[in-house]
Amino acid sequence: MITVETIKHIQDSKRPEKIEITRYNNYSESKQDAYIDNGAYSIFGNNDIRHEVSNIRSFEAVIFAECERLDNDYGNNVNINFTSKGGHCLLDADQGKHKVIFERTKSQQWLLLEGNLNEFLNHQQLLYLLQSLKPSLVNYKPLISHYQKLRMVGKSESISNPCFSNGELGEGYTIKYKLEGNKQEEAELPMFFEAEIPYSKGSEVKYKLDIEILISLDMNNKLIFKLICPDFEQVEEKAIFDEVAIFKEHCDKAEMSGLLIIENF
Repeated sequence: MITVETIKHIQDSKRPEKIEITRYNNYSESKQDAYIDNGAYSIFGNNDIRHEVSNIRSFEAVIFAECERLDNDYGNNVNINFTSKGGHCLLDADQGKHKVIFERTKSQQWLLLEGNLNEFLNHQQLLYLLQSLKPSLVNYKPLISHYQKLRMVGKSESISNPCFSNGELGEGYTIKYKLEGNKQEEAELPMFFEAEIPYSKGSEVKYKLDIEILISLDMNNKLIFKLICPDFEQVEEKAIFDEVAIFKEHCDKAEMSGLLIIENF
């Protein structure tokens, strides 16, 4: 015998009804399947897809691969926004979903130099920095050898402020200092060095940076060093523009004329 409770249970446990709805997108409208249950509906295939990448090559690869998968040969309704930190892409700007996030990872050598610019370093810290930057330094051996000759250890101290000189090293400094036992020594140190460093991790493109070493004395007559690079920001800006220019060039070759590329630096 079917009771009222049984009928109510069957009604409550029935499968949601499949319906077709009209979806109003940013640029168009479309028919889409959905389930409706107790007045609420769920849309098929409405999951937002998100990719995260750390370099421009991966950013490009994901965009091109997804456009091919979606049979979107011209990149229609694909919006790309480049920023100083990377960028993001909406692969379906019509429905406002399917995002690719590009957050740039700088190269280890670039971060190392950037983190030490305009900071005061003692002799040991300077040597460690130069040794760490060895893969990127032009004329590393003569540069490091001159600074290794300094024997600023124990109670050694400079006798006077470093003097500018212009000798075999080019522009540099003459340093006079006194070791324990009042023994005096003199050294000539280069004032400039050159580095060639990739900006982004995994990039084969290197950028030239001219770096100046400022030498002075602290309150205890100890030598302190500061690295400055007046063109650092301009070179960094050029590296970002170069990445975007190469990306746009690849899009042109692929005839992806429907892309909207925004440069928001």
